[in-house]
Amino acid sequence: YGIGLNGVVLISPALEFPLLDSSDYDVLPWVDTFPSMAAAAAFHGRSGVFDAQSPVADVAANAASFASSDMARALVAGNGIAERDLDRISKRAAKFLGIDAAVVQRAACRVTPRVFARTLLADERRVCGLYDATITVSDPYPDRETYEGPDPTLFGIERVFTAGINTQLRRALKLETERDYHLLSLDVNRAWKVDHQRHALESQIGATDDLRYGMTINPHMKVLIAHGYFDLVTPFYSSERLVNHMKLAPSIRSNLSTAYYGGGHMFYTWESSRAAFFARIKEFYAASVQKT
Repeated sequence: YGIGLNGVVLISPALEFPLLDSSDYDVLPWVDTFPSMAAAAAFHGRSGVFDAQSPVADVAANAASFASSDMARALVAGNGIAERDLDRISKRAAKFLGIDAAVVQRAACRVTPRVFARTLLADERRVCGLYDATITVSDPYPDRETYEGPDPTLFGIERVFTAGINTQLRRALKLETERDYHLLSLDVNRAWKVDHQRHALESQIGATDDLRYGMTINPHMKVLIAHGYFDLVTPFYSSERLVNHMKLAPSIRSNLSTAYYGGGHMFYTWESSRAAFFARIKEFYAASVQKT
């Protein structure tokens, strides 16, 4: 539309949608979610590698290093890896995740966020949130195979956010409507349609190429990608890994930066993270806008 951007801020983005759809036949989604799960295990005092006082940045970095090396090798090899090596890697992964090694071994290191969230604090009959794994809720049916309650993160903040937006819309903006506000509408999600104009063999939509193109064409544009460490839905390591594969020219690499905070998908609900993010954004805006 002919608008030149000085800066772009991406908050908890899913840059490549295929990475949200893990299976037994891929590798990267499992690598991407592992550091966030390991960070959550340490936060809850369940890690066999770190204690609850360990800096989350250190936990995440060490878990990412393991996930992208030994664990990635096991995921790529499948049945081709020696049993003793798989046993060693699975046990190490279990220590990072703070769960029984048998769970990791049975899954061949492919532990889903849902299984992790249900397993980590199962002895306390509690379930971790997917959007923020530090937030937990009591499991109403701990004897059943799957968790049948709400996500702890959304369950906790939905009422606050809904009350806030309704106050803003009706009192501040004087909007008169009988329509309800939904923080996250599953009906809308289910109504999304696939673009049938796309060829069946085309890959799912991603944004990293577009970001790379935009930064190259507009070498003055600054980009900041922000994530919460404990987000199991759009994990920070996915963006970090993709950034490292963008092949940006050396002259513009410094235009792209990442920032990670305590919290999850909505890390700004943490007071300390909100303050730190505000300070970072203030600095980012000042650096992005040319002075005249």
